[in-house]
Amino acid sequence: MKKIRVFICASSKDVKRAEIIRETLTECYGFDAFLYKHSLVGSQDFHKEILTHLDKCEIFIPCLSVNLRKSSFCNQEIGFAVQKLIKKQVIIPAIF
Repeated sequence: MKKIRVFICASSKDVKRAEIIRETLTECYGFDAFLYKHSLVGSQDFHKEILTHLDKCEIFIPCLSVNLRKSSFCNQEIGFAVQKLIKKQVIIPAIF
């Protein structure tokens, strides 16, 4: 069975709360949920990894907070997801 792919967009300051969403979607519902922890960047290919997951996701969850508005990474991810709406991607905001 194909897993539904979810991309969770969160500021590095909100990662702990976003991780709860990722764990719930993965463990309780069997989704393939992706949350990139920007504060733990160790790879030079992190841009490629993020773009790959954004392109393949079927559901996009931006974790809306004051911190998200200040994050240039998150703003770019949201812009990519909104542009992808043409492909029928679902966007479900979570408010922190």
